[in-house]
Amino acid sequence: MNILVAEFKRLGCTIIYANFNKIVVCSKRKSVEDALANIEFVVSSIKNKELFHSLEITYRQCWEQLIWLDIANFGGIQGKLPENMQLDSQNEEVDDEDSDNNDEYVMSQRIKSTFNLKNEVCQTLEVVIRF
Repeated sequence: MNILVAEFKRLGCTIIYANFNKIVVCSKRKSVEDALANIEFVVSSIKNKELFHSLEITYRQCWEQLIWLDIANFGGIQGKLPENMQLDSQNEEVDDEDSDNNDEYVMSQRIKSTFNLKNEVCQTLEVVIRF
């Protein structure tokens, strides 16, 4: 695992989070298209190394902006993956008839927030807080 993380770092990525099942990286690119192109280059470079031939690396999602505390506490504006890279069927199709409703739906689907600070606060302060 450390060798894989070091390889991502060597190729210019910042590691936000890593475990044996998931790696969250920052490509330091301004646009989603540039970031995806950079990550494709990084992944292909890693797969070309003999040590990492057997790894399967897939993209689950990308972020335009991300606020990260830990795996249970993060949020941001989700970027849109190109259709050939989308693995999740969670992104539902919306009729193009109502452009206003469509814009609201798309924006609400792009802003994701997963914060579970209650547990963190309770453990840190060693008190029971009712939320």
